[in-house]
Amino acid sequence: MATTRQDSDPQKRIDQMKNFIFTDGLKLLYAEARERAGKNTTHTKKKKKNLFKKKKLKKLKNGKMKIAKTKANEIKMSADAEFQHEKGRILQPERIRIIQEYDKKKKQLEIEQRIEFSKRVNESRLQVLKEREKLMKQTQEKTFQKLAELKSNRKAYEKFVKSLIIQGLIRMDERIVEIQVVKEDLEVARAVTQDAAREYIQIMKQQSNKEVTLEIKLDENDFLPAGAVGGKNYLGQYFAIQIENCFGNFDAYFK
Repeated sequence: MATTRQDSDPQKRIDQMKNFIFTDGLKLLYAEARERAGKNTTHTKKKKKNLFKKKKLKKLKNGKMKIAKTKANEIKMSADAEFQHEKGRILQPERIRIIQEYDKKKKQLEIEQRIEFSKRVNESRLQVLKEREKLMKQTQEKTFQKLAELKSNRKAYEKFVKSLIIQGLIRMDERIVEIQVVKEDLEVARAVTQDAAREYIQIMKQQSNKEVTLEIKLDENDFLPAGAVGGKNYLGQYFAIQIENCFGNFDAYFK
């Protein structure tokens, strides 16, 4: 009997342990699970709440920052506009003064350039006149020299006088012509006048293909001034046309 009781007691204990495990243990586990779930839910709610607060604060902060930036931009634009206005007010008189001073200096420079240009032009003109006077004197000396040499050769001088007469007749282009010469050339003119008239008629016939008549007369009473070197004077019909084919007063000519 004793042995049976001892054997049944352990079995009972085992059953009790099983019941505890499957009932009370499960209850405890369930309670712990609920407790943990409650804690997790509370933590999640707190976390969500904190996250919402953070988002709200961030949104509020972003809104305030946006407003602050807008205000800052408005203040900056207003300050820039005021600065530009003030700068223009201060700089405009100085700018006008600088422009006026520049225009004044520019005009002064233009005047100085004109004066310098005029001075150089006058200097060049004087230099040209000096060179011209020099060349004219040389030409005068050579002309007198050539005429002196030409007069010493009677045939050459007659040819020269005849050429002058023909040239004057062509320029005159009249049918009745009277010629005046220097008194010292009267004899030479007598010798060549008619030859010059015939040669003139031939030239006109060849050049214009027409017959011309010419009545030529040598004035032996009125003479040209002695200064009319190599001179010939031509008077047309009724003395209405006059051509001087001479050097005239040589000294006056070269002045």
